[in-house]
Amino acid sequence: METCKIKFSNFFLFLIILIFFQTQTLASSFEAIEKSKVSIIDLVIFKIETFMIKNKQRMFVTDPFKILYEEIGINVKYVDKEKIHISVLGVMDKTRYKKTKKYTPNIKDCNIVRNKIFYNKYGYSPIRRKKTLELDENYMKNFLKEHLFNLNTLSEKEIEFLIDSSYIEILISHPFPKHNISCIGKLIDFELK
Repeated sequence: METCKIKFSNFFLFLIILIFFQTQTLASSFEAIEKSKVSIIDLVIFKIETFMIKNKQRMFVTDPFKILYEEIGINVKYVDKEKIHISVLGVMDKTRYKKTKKYTPNIKDCNIVRNKIFYNKYGYSPIRRKKTLELDENYMKNFLKEHLFNLNTLSEKEIEFLIDSSYIEILISHPFPKHNISCIGKLIDFELK
């Protein structure tokens, strides 16, 4: 019985020491994290990515005049102190476009993906696919300033620089790869190329 008490007390002592050291390790980790600095560019990239992930569901609306997407992939990264590169992959619905509906995407569809995710507007009339006046470069720039680049630590000049240095690349993946289309341009260009 005496040995059981000794073993139990040793175990209990060991457990307390283990918890103490574990707590010290966690505390030192949080202290190190608190001391590390996050760059403004990391914060901007995080805001862009979060905004896009939240708004990509706008592309999954069933509409007979719009492309039906199966998946939308998003990637945002900072490239060599040169630009913010946003990549979007739109995978067209295989069952609809392989068997039922014959449609080949074009550059306007790339622009619509960008416009719907960022601005919740098409930028084109639904049937004729003509440009509308609801989106222009000034509207896009002001929208981005208000919703994505609205950090107190950034000056107006820095915001303008970040907006002008933000590029987007969109790939629309058709079930038949020969019909895939991609476009690239500045985030505020009315028409991507």
